Amino acid sequence: MDVHGGVTGIPTGTGAAELLAGVLLFAKRTTLLGSLLGVVFMSQVFALNLFFDVPVKLGSFALLISCVGLAFPDGGRLVSFFVLNRPIDQTSKDQKEYGASFASPEVKGKFRLYKHGVRWIQERPDNQ
Repeated sequence: MDVHGGVTGIPTGTGAAELLAGVLLFAKRTTLLGSLLGVVFMSQVFALNLFFDVPVKLGSFALLISCVGLAFPDGGRLVSFFVLNRPIDQTSKDQKEYGASFASPEVKGKFRLYKHGVRWIQERPDNQ
């Protein structure tokens, strides 16, 4: 099903942007940027799935909620910067204590949660 009217650049560009957001989630230092990009791009994907009746609405919504959940711990900093126009620290408390680590337990846990969530969505009887 082609919801873009035959234009190939839109799905390619959106897919590349989603891939970039996903890669940014692996490093702790860039998790916030990756999650914010993920919220933007997965909102677009979810809207397309919803309005063009693509049958994978639950999967895209789960990814959107996952990105929101990853950005939630820094919500106070984001509100202070964007809404209240206050200065913020450059790094969060989490990064100061533990430092950036590619294979940290948090990254492994996030990946494991994502993997099981996607498997659960794919194995649902109404998704086949």
